[in-house]
Amino acid sequence: MNLILGIAFAAACALATNIGFLYKHRGACQAPAVDVRRPLWTARQLFSCKLFAIGFLIATGAWVFHVAAMAVAPLSVVQAVLAGGIVMLAVIAERSFGMRISRRQWGGIALTAVGLLLLGLSLPAVHGAHSRRWSRSRVFCWWPARCW
Repeated sequence: MNLILGIAFAAACALATNIGFLYKHRGACQAPAVDVRRPLWTARQLFSCKLFAIGFLIATGAWVFHVAAMAVAPLSVVQAVLAGGIVMLAVIAERSFGMRISRRQWGGIALTAVGLLLLGLSLPAVHGAHSRRWSRSRVFCWWPARCW
């Protein structure tokens, strides 16, 4: 149960991190130009932009999910799920935020997804409490479903 809960927390973290990033990006594009000589003024200008502040709050919530995931699941599992967040980022950016993803970028994202899938399939057989829950065939079916 802890492993499944950890994976759920990690997936929530990846989703919230990416949504927060996209909101912060949109807010930073609307804010005045960054002035390196005036860092406090620049920070104030960024946080006065509503979209940037919302993105920052969402990213803070993602951090809570990250800590919760690491508390209940092994770090290797949490990091593998978080790495799959790049696939989520591309899908969310294109479908919800109207950003254009080129064919070449989609190719790189597909290679990333395949690499993560192969990483999951290369897991050694586990005997004990989690051996029935996460067979190779289940991992094989779970990763693609998670990406779409």
